[in-house]
Formats: sequence, C-alpha cells, structure tokens
Amino acid sequence: MRSAVVAILAGFILAGCLQKFPAPITTKPDQIEVTQDEIEAKINIFYDDCTNLKEPSKCKRLADGIYKSGDFKSAAIAYDMICYGFQYIPACKQLADMFVYGDGVTKDIDTAITIYQIACNNGDNNSCDLAKNLRVQNGKN
Repeated sequence: MRSAVVAILAGFILAGCLQKFPAPITTKPDQIEVTQDEIEAKINIFYDDCTNLKEPSKCKRLADGIYKSGDFKSAAIAYDMICYGFQYIPACKQLADMFVYGDGVTKDIDTAITIYQIACNNGDNNSCDLAKNLRVQNGKN
C-alpha cells in the first residue's frame, strides 16, 4: 500500500500537480521601447486587474504577460508591486533577476542581492544560494 501511495505522489510531482510555485520565465523576449505615458497606463490597468484578482499567482501571470511582451520597464514595476505587496517569492525572484541583468531597470547587483535575501528570508532556499553566489562574485562575503 505504501509503495502505491509513493508511486501516486511521484506521478503528481512529475506531472507538476504539486508544484509550489509557477515555473520561471525561461525565454527572454526582445525588449521594446515604451513611453512613460504607456508605462503609467499599463501599470494602472495592471493594478486594477490585480486588485480585483486578489491572488498573487494570478497577478504574477499578468506581470509575466507584460514581461513576455518585451515591456521590461512596466514588468519590473508590476513584479515590484507583487513582491512587496504580497511577499510573493516568484515575483521577487523575477524582479531580482531583472536587476541582475538590467532588464527594464538599471543593473544593480546590490539590489538583486537584497531582493533575493527577502525571498530567502521567506523560505526560498534557491534565493539564499543566488544571494550568496552574487555576494561571492562581487567580493561582498
């Protein structure tokens, strides 16, 4: 009986049914240029939609859509709102990644480390490793 339960759980895990967080964005689109007015309009729509959804994973999916469109500046603002508003680790990690690579924001390793550390403090061990690796790479043990 025990082996049957283990096999069923393994099947769910492999199928992704027990995934704790959504998968990270794996392909980086080409960045598009947007005006400040376009960013403000997009963020206002995002804020209204996210407020109605009231669920961080759904809000992150909206932000992922903005990111995938190539509008990294608006996406960074949206991820920031989700990260700090909900303390939602996947949004924090995406925002930190954007600071590491300078996607839509000024490249800033110290800010990336701080954001990874926030995710780490909220229980994400991978973020602990990412923060530590960035510290070592930048000589800030």
